[in-house]
Amino acid sequence: MLNLFNTCKTSRTSFLRIDFCSVYWYYPHHLPKLMPSLRFNGDVSLEEIFSQHKTLIYESVVKAIEENYLDPNLKEVEVLSIHLNGIDHAVNLSRSKFIDGLHNAIDFYEKLEEYEKCQRCLNIINEMKKKSYISK
Repeated sequence: MLNLFNTCKTSRTSFLRIDFCSVYWYYPHHLPKLMPSLRFNGDVSLEEIFSQHKTLIYESVVKAIEENYLDPNLKEVEVLSIHLNGIDHAVNLSRSKFIDGLHNAIDFYEKLEEYEKCQRCLNIINEMKKKSYISK
């Protein structure tokens, strides 16, 4: 899953907590949306975070795609923010990886037997294909 995301680093203070912080992102209508944010201090790696918080990450991937795929000019979406030991990591998904991200979410949700979420992902994929919202 890590190969679907880009991370960038900036300096900022961090503390141990998982929450939805007031980091805003914008979608086509320019209305602010809360972006999920994970905050950690201590001896934990990004790989461990991705492994232990798959549910939140996949929910964030699906939500970010669902809220933004109709904008054909959008090149990528910010999925979530991870604050690890004072360093911010923005998890972004490029438009060219929307379908891959949704297929990975389907695989994850199938293992949890959450078939309604699988169908939600399939509906988005089908709509993207139907309306040619996939960048070539």
